[in-house]
Amino acid sequence: MVSRASWTHRGSRLGRLRRVDHPRRSSNWISLQTIYRHVWADKANGGSLFRYLRRGGKRYRKGHRSARGQIVGRVSIDERPALVDERRRVGDWEGDTVVGRHHQGVVAAFVERKTGYFIGQKMEDKRASSLNRAAKAGFKRVPHRLVQTFTFDNGKEFAGFKDLQNHFDACAYFAHPYCAWERATNENTNGLLRQFLHKKSDFRSLTQAQLDIIAHRLNNRPRKRLDYRTPCEAFQKAIVALRM
Repeated sequence: MVSRASWTHRGSRLGRLRRVDHPRRSSNWISLQTIYRHVWADKANGGSLFRYLRRGGKRYRKGHRSARGQIVGRVSIDERPALVDERRRVGDWEGDTVVGRHHQGVVAAFVERKTGYFIGQKMEDKRASSLNRAAKAGFKRVPHRLVQTFTFDNGKEFAGFKDLQNHFDACAYFAHPYCAWERATNENTNGLLRQFLHKKSDFRSLTQAQLDIIAHRLNNRPRKRLDYRTPCEAFQKAIVALRM
């Protein structure tokens, strides 16, 4: 049986068949509507395919986050250059942390805004020093020229942002409190990550090798907004362009 995580990006795979893999062979195409008709017909007959849809047939409910204190020296997203918002270049990152069950274990999650390229790094705990070590380790193979800005939420784990600014020669900005849509790329990618690391997961047993496998799968998932290329393909193209 196909896993939920692999089933959820079926629509992107279908788009890739048309745009990338078999653009001239329509016999290899299939519509998303055809697949969904099959899924719901299967459910009507007592089947369980619908459980492998991204939300498992459940309606999304908005959560509520507790208030957080201000980070000293933070620069508001209002000051961020317009070209970042417009995704006009590769090198603008959004950062967040994903926490395991009962706050056991933390993952630092970074995603590049234009390509959707994801970097996940296991953290020792939720302290700012741990976040910075995780970021430096996660970006070790990323050219510094492809790290122009960071946009964070207001978690205290980002209080050491000035160290990251100096290390990467990049600017850090902070979204407004309770405005998750200002980091929409991050939020969407975290949703994909949760298909592998659901909210009942205890991250203490999670290894960096396992997280790297998850990142590989996310980065090789075709995206409609990339004309059905993968984040990995788009990001590698940017790296190649630096060398020309």
